[in-house]
Parts: sequence; structure tokens; C-alpha cells
Amino acid sequence: RASEGLRGRPQSPSGIRRFLGPAGPRQELAGYIEYGASPRATIYLNLASRAHAFLRHRGFVTPEDVKAIAYDVLRHRVSLTYEAEAENLTSEKIVQRILEKIEVP
Repeated sequence: RASEGLRGRPQSPSGIRRFLGPAGPRQELAGYIEYGASPRATIYLNLASRAHAFLRHRGFVTPEDVKAIAYDVLRHRVSLTYEAEAENLTSEKIVQRILEKIEVP
């Protein structure tokens, strides 16, 4: 079984919870985002990251788990402005830029 060797559910250390917290778009990206991810997105990013860690047979979440799943969780939750579309930016590129700017614990 995939769960052998794991006790309970994968845990999100406090550093990862801060990493998942409201990072918000940086000043340089604010003009490209019409609607950003809601607080509910953070909840699902946490759950998906824990599932990703579980599938990798780990009892803890790493920043790599969060980054690996962030695109799937966030890309449809970020609505872009016309300026972003004019510059050929996609929600995936915006998520990538945000992840690059967040300090990893």
C-alpha cells in the first residue's frame, strides 16, 4: 500500500504554511491580475501539496511539493487584465513569476 510507512496524514510544517500564506502579487504583477486566487485557493493548495507528498511516500510537505502542484491549483483562479493579454502573459506565467518571488523557508 502507498500509505505503508506513513503515520497519519502528511504534515505541513509552519514554514510551509507561511510559504502557502497570502503572498499576494508583487507590485510589478499587480497591473496584470484582475482577480487573484481567493483564500480558499490556499486551503486547496495545502491539501494538494499534502497529497503530492503522500504520493511520494513522505510524511511532510516540502516547498517542491507546493511548487509542483501550484500551477494545477492556481492557473484557473487567476484572471488576467487586458494589459497582460496584450503582453502575451498567461496565468501560468503569472503563477511562475509569483513562485519565483516567494522566499522559500
